[in-house]
Amino acid sequence: MNIWSDWIRRILRGTLGERMLGAFDETISGGGDLLQLWFKLQDCRIGPHRFTLEQRRVGRRIITTVTHTAGDAPLSGLFWLSGTEGAEVTTNGRPVKSTFQPMQPSGMERASLDFELTVGAKRRIEQDDR
Repeated sequence: MNIWSDWIRRILRGTLGERMLGAFDETISGGGDLLQLWFKLQDCRIGPHRFTLEQRRVGRRIITTVTHTAGDAPLSGLFWLSGTEGAEVTTNGRPVKSTFQPMQPSGMERASLDFELTVGAKRRIEQDDR
């Protein structure tokens, strides 16, 4: 397994449920869904790679941007998608098809996208949250 995808999977594991327990439902419109919040992680390091990861919600769309800022080779990984089968997904504004792969350790199949970014490249993934 790619270190990148394992790290991101662990960070975002709480988003797999419908609601995140104890997530201050009273302060977040519609409930405690973590994906209603936005975040930006800058200068993240995995091995020789540095990257920025940003996620935000605009209406019913989840927008995730990954920028590979430094490294000696392309950054490759697997991006797990939210939403359901058939949800519209675009990468840098172009429609793409996701693949279904089993998540570990549950074995539950989930939609995903493989990606590879050269240094300086940016990938913007937009998906419906249905």
